[in-house]
Amino acid sequence: VIRTPDNNYLIFANRFITLNHGSSTYVSMIKVDINGNVLWVRNINERGGGVVADVAMTPDGGFVLVVNANYNSYAVRYDVNLNVLWKKQFIGVFNPSYKTVYCSNGAAYLQYQNPFNTSTTSFGIEKLDLATGNRIWSNIYTAGGPNSSVLFNRVFAINDTAYAFVTHKVPINSFDAVYSPVMVKINPNGSVAQSVQFQGDNSPPWPFFTSN
Repeated sequence: VIRTPDNNYLIFANRFITLNHGSSTYVSMIKVDINGNVLWVRNINERGGGVVADVAMTPDGGFVLVVNANYNSYAVRYDVNLNVLWKKQFIGVFNPSYKTVYCSNGAAYLQYQNPFNTSTTSFGIEKLDLATGNRIWSNIYTAGGPNSSVLFNRVFAINDTAYAFVTHKVPINSFDAVYSPVMVKINPNGSVAQSVQFQGDNSPPWPFFTSN
């Protein structure tokens, strides 16, 4: 859900439709007023176009939408009148699975699951030029600690510095694990500036994240 410049709201929804023993998905957008009255409903992609992962407002009152589909994940920027300014598709067996998006200082930051490692020991962030959608950099950040894994939370940015918030899971035996929130500070060029673990009781202080 995002608030529009005219003080209404846009709700983004995934619609699943089954026809003739087959299923399809739409990404739909619903505009409602402050009282919840529906102003209009629109499908903003073709049938079979995947499911919404996240949406973020842009300075012009538009938004960047990220969508995941089979072998077809993409980011789309719309202006305030719902015109498509750019659409960037990432196609292939190892396409990223987007989780969150954040816009700041002329860039869009997209956080995604590492497509080359299904055990989620790492995550990725792409930085796109907000005006053109061109990729500025794309990095994968790997967690330290044996058999550890990462649970996604959010990414945001202040000026050109990005901050990723994740939960780091480290098993301590066959049944138990320690969960610690971690903030990863990322330089404007995509390298790791700092990682801070908000350490839980008895949590080993692993060296946390490296980029590659």
